[in-house]
Amino acid sequence: MPGGKANITMDLKNTGNQYSSWSLGGVFQDPALSPDNLKWYDLDGDEMSMVNMSPVEEISLNAEVSIPEGMEPGTYQITLLANPRLPNTYQAATNLFIEVPVFHDLAIAPVKNAMLAPADGQLRTVQVFLFNYGNTEDTFDLRVDTDNWRLLAGISAEEVTLESNGGQIALTLRLPMPQGVENGSYRVSIIGTSQSNPSYQSVSNFYLTVPKTYMVEVEDRDLSQEVFAAGTDPRTLKWTISNTGNEDDAFDIELNFPSDVSASVAGLTNGRTPYIAPGENFSLSVSYSFDADADGPRIIKLKATSVESGNSAEGEARFEVGTVGYLVVLPPSLLSNAAEIRESGDDYFIMFSIRSAHPELDQQIRADVELDNLWTVYDARVEDDDRNFVLEAGESRNVTINIDVRDENLENLAANVVDFNVSLVVISDLDTTKRTTQITLYKPDPIPEGTDVKEVGWLAANFVLVAIGLAVMGVVLFSSFRVLQKARAPLEEHTSLSDYTMTVEGWTGEKIGTDQLPSADEVANSMYGGSQDLFQQPPPPSNPMEQAPAPPVGPDVPPIPESGLPEGWTMEQWQYYGQQWLDSQKE
Repeated sequence: MPGGKANITMDLKNTGNQYSSWSLGGVFQDPALSPDNLKWYDLDGDEMSMVNMSPVEEISLNAEVSIPEGMEPGTYQITLLANPRLPNTYQAATNLFIEVPVFHDLAIAPVKNAMLAPADGQLRTVQVFLFNYGNTEDTFDLRVDTDNWRLLAGISAEEVTLESNGGQIALTLRLPMPQGVENGSYRVSIIGTSQSNPSYQSVSNFYLTVPKTYMVEVEDRDLSQEVFAAGTDPRTLKWTISNTGNEDDAFDIELNFPSDVSASVAGLTNGRTPYIAPGENFSLSVSYSFDADADGPRIIKLKATSVESGNSAEGEARFEVGTVGYLVVLPPSLLSNAAEIRESGDDYFIMFSIRSAHPELDQQIRADVELDNLWTVYDARVEDDDRNFVLEAGESRNVTINIDVRDENLENLAANVVDFNVSLVVISDLDTTKRTTQITLYKPDPIPEGTDVKEVGWLAANFVLVAIGLAVMGVVLFSSFRVLQKARAPLEEHTSLSDYTMTVEGWTGEKIGTDQLPSADEVANSMYGGSQDLFQQPPPPSNPMEQAPAPPVGPDVPPIPESGLPEGWTMEQWQYYGQQWLDSQKE
């Protein structure tokens, strides 16, 4: 084998009759081998380069041939020589043939031996180097084996040819990380097999760990091939979301749509789905409708957010709102009798002609009525036989709207003459359209036109009352302002009564003299009870906290009756005049 050694045992015998010496060596026919690749050893393992032998002496030696690394396979000739040393002139030689077989050695080396990656559907790659250390060019079949087939692991080339003795190539290990792969660690083996010798294989193991993964997918719905009518009743759409993670998960659902679109989701709990097993689907029922003025493409978006991880996905439903011309509604027929309605009745009708403009396909037609409001007429509806029917390509058909008008409808008209719009809405599975016509209704008892004297008088009276009210409010506000202004003026404070003289006018208008006032009464049993002393006392201090304390009850104070002080008396008055009161009570 390349890099190995070959040992050949040789027997040497001195057939001469003299003591002789020989030098040991060899000759190689291939330049890949040189004398450096040959060594001689005795049976004890000691290296030798020369041998001395007496006559008829026989010895055994080992010739060791080293095979260089990477030596190509083949048969190589070597001549072993025993070269005589003078005076010996006899050379001994023998030829050997060494066969070097084919040697396979493929090294597979990933740049890393392990990886952690979630099962999120995102491709991961690992670079892998391959080296051919064999002694011949070889072609290898490559494959990837794993203990979980759902990993779908592969390598970038199924076959490579490498030169001998170190030929190399860089390949890519592909790990798609499919959604739904269970949490766990998995072996991924890269195997190379020689085409020249299928029994030879080289294997390198790589280990992949998949953690818990929470993912969701929302499908897209393209409904733009069908035209949807604006202003019609809501329709229902089944919308599927999928748990593409590897654990049970629930999802919060959110809708986003234009202002002229209405949409809602049924079957949720506080906007959240139930928990869904990995790989399972959940159908949502989405109700949607388009406002009467909606026209053109419209998109409703549905977003699902994982409760466990916060990862989200969004899908969209595309609609085409309006008409594409596959349906044509002509103006009302002259046979219609509802252009003007002056009397009540249930025999009014409007007849429209509908034509299919599609060149090939039949259309399933649904016809309905749309009114300005629901109170102007009692009833308006499409004839029963005209509500649902099939219209073949290029076919025409009449559709009749029956109108019922009652007396109260005409009597309650807002004006003597009212124009009223009636629309026929036609919807098929390919298109939608609408045709509007106007009918005129007349009030049976017209309202007199011109100036209404009562109404003018009533308005004038209202204006007068409002003007009077404003004037009264102005006077009140002005007076309040004057009072408030005076109230804010500084107040005068009298701190002395020394220059004050009390005067009281009598019943005749004459002023009473100062000697007749209570402040001048000195007689204790008079009408005023001798109250002069009271008026001569100084006024109490301005600060209540500074008032002098009440005089103590001394031995000179008359005894207080059991019933208490007389009504209206103070203790100070009792101190001075109490005895007089007690004496008056005895008399």
